[in-house]
Amino acid sequence: MDQPSDVTWTQRAYLSFTRQGDHGDPPYTPSQLDEMAFDPDQITELVGLIPTSTWRRGDPSPYRQGPATRNFANWLSSAGFGGGCDYPLGR
Repeated sequence: MDQPSDVTWTQRAYLSFTRQGDHGDPPYTPSQLDEMAFDPDQITELVGLIPTSTWRRGDPSPYRQGPATRNFANWLSSAGFGGGCDYPLGR
């Protein structure tokens, strides 16, 4: 059966990192949060992709009032997600 020529398929890949160790359950103490923190630059170097956004534990948070800082580190690459960046696959 022939496929219509106007059909496109979307490929997506997800990458997840975890830190080893038992950090207990939330709510986390400041020392537990420090143990779970990571350097986003190390993730960039490891995977070889440019992230869409990053932050480190302790960076200022744009979503909180006053001198609040971020509790967790983050590395995000969202190229192709949510923006309709679909790649047609060959037959």
